[in-house]
Amino acid sequence: MAKEKSREKMPDGFFVPKEMEPYPLPEGWAWVFFDKVVIHYFERKKQLPKKKYRKEGRLPVVDQGQPFIAGYTDLEEFRFSGDLPVVIFGDHTRCIKWVDFDFVAGAEGTKILRPVSFIDPKYFYYLLKNIPLPDRGYSRHFKYLKKMPLAVAPMPEQKRIVEKIDLFMWKIERAKMLIAEVKESLSLRKAGLLQKAFIGYFGPNGPEDGGGEETSSAIARQNGRPLPENWKWVPLGSVVHFYTGSPFPGGLEKGKGMGYPFYKVGDLKYADENGYLSEAEITVDEKTRKRMKANPVPEGTVIFAKIGEAIRLNRRAIVPRPACIDSNLMGMKADERYVDDKFLFYWSLKEDFFRYTRATSVPSIRKSTLTAIPFPLPPLEEQKRIVRTLDGLVKKLEAERRRLLEAEEALGLLERSILDRAFRGKLGTAGEKDEPIVLQVKKTFSPCRK
Repeated sequence: MAKEKSREKMPDGFFVPKEMEPYPLPEGWAWVFFDKVVIHYFERKKQLPKKKYRKEGRLPVVDQGQPFIAGYTDLEEFRFSGDLPVVIFGDHTRCIKWVDFDFVAGAEGTKILRPVSFIDPKYFYYLLKNIPLPDRGYSRHFKYLKKMPLAVAPMPEQKRIVEKIDLFMWKIERAKMLIAEVKESLSLRKAGLLQKAFIGYFGPNGPEDGGGEETSSAIARQNGRPLPENWKWVPLGSVVHFYTGSPFPGGLEKGKGMGYPFYKVGDLKYADENGYLSEAEITVDEKTRKRMKANPVPEGTVIFAKIGEAIRLNRRAIVPRPACIDSNLMGMKADERYVDDKFLFYWSLKEDFFRYTRATSVPSIRKSTLTAIPFPLPPLEEQKRIVRTLDGLVKKLEAERRRLLEAEEALGLLERSILDRAFRGKLGTAGEKDEPIVLQVKKTFSPCRK
């Protein structure tokens, strides 16, 4: 059996003193201290190391990560043996998960929690989701959670609250699923536009320009891929310049200035709807740049991850001015005699760079591999025309995506509002004859209780 703390009598300091109560509660409710009413299951030997996760197996693995199910295993000896349901709390991530099925706990930061008998487990789950824990990055957060007071209603009220929250959350999750479907549709539409753009659909032979349909004689082929007659395939390395990064300097303080922005892999996600990065958190002056022996990349360079799992994300961004980049990034700048910067950026968005990685324990991309990639090269003026068309179409898609993000944000605010009202007794679930929680607690810890 999983180890747990047991209590035969009411512990000292069980109820929160009046002067420490965060806010007034309805009659019959009470504030209690977290660490007095929560069972923490802990058995390190039964927490599965991440290297043993599998893609398939009889038992799901639940850990502190964002995905609800982190993997699978067939190792029965790791099966959680305590009472279900339980709540998983991510010590590093602050993720909170409701688990009411057989599972295996992941290692490192996976806290398995269950309340004592006078707190409904699902009520406890929602209660944790409503606690405003400080964000300490990847530091441990359980030490903060243990100090938190919990607003506990009478048991019948708890069940009514859970029933009502469940209904609200079901409706919110349905709305989130619909938004996710539309976001996926937008991603597919954007991918389709990019694919069409680079086979000449928006050029002189494309229907948008009123040209005639392409014929087999007007198609050039390389590697089985069609191109309009006035396009040609060239090695990527013949029309772009590649740039490598420098190790991130230690001891530099965050701050924006007139020096070179220093971009890291994490900055790629902050590119705006046109692909451009904003200013970096850290800038380096000319003296520091020379000391680091960092070669700046020019304005208009497209940067991307070149090592690690970040390559899978296929994020690209354009630097708005000369900048330094981390050694985990690579940059490519169009030779402006042949290629438009934005045309290169759009082409890179449709390419899955992960398929160009080396098959090693840590995926990475070599410059020599990228230089050999076939690149579709139309006349420069046609590139600019394609870019203008894509700019307009992508702008419309991004406007739709922004509306979806606003809807997601509104749902998040609604969810937080529902939880906040629930644990202030404002969901309209109060019962007139509920036994006060204080009496239920005293019965739970009665000396006569076996």
